[in-house]
Amino acid sequence: MLNTLSDLWQIAKKDLLEFRRDHLRLITFAIMPIFMMILVGYIFPSQNSLKETPIGIVNQDTGELGVKLTDAVSDLTISDSKAFVISNYKSLDEVKEAI
Repeated sequence: MLNTLSDLWQIAKKDLLEFRRDHLRLITFAIMPIFMMILVGYIFPSQNSLKETPIGIVNQDTGELGVKLTDAVSDLTISDSKAFVISNYKSLDEVKEAI
């Protein structure tokens, strides 16, 4: 166990020394997290960006499973967040017209 820890320390020491000597890698190590935070900030600007997103459902399965699935998805609008506005349609043509 002690030999393993000693070997791990030698490898870590070598890698850290190499990391300190390579200035380009050091700059990249600092800039990449900042770049990713900015990028994610532009993609997801706020917690409230997904409000009242319209969703259309066409239930072509008249069986029990299709009805339960449609009801489960329709229950998403009951929550306080109102993230989705769900509309039920009878046919695909109605959905195409709504789009």
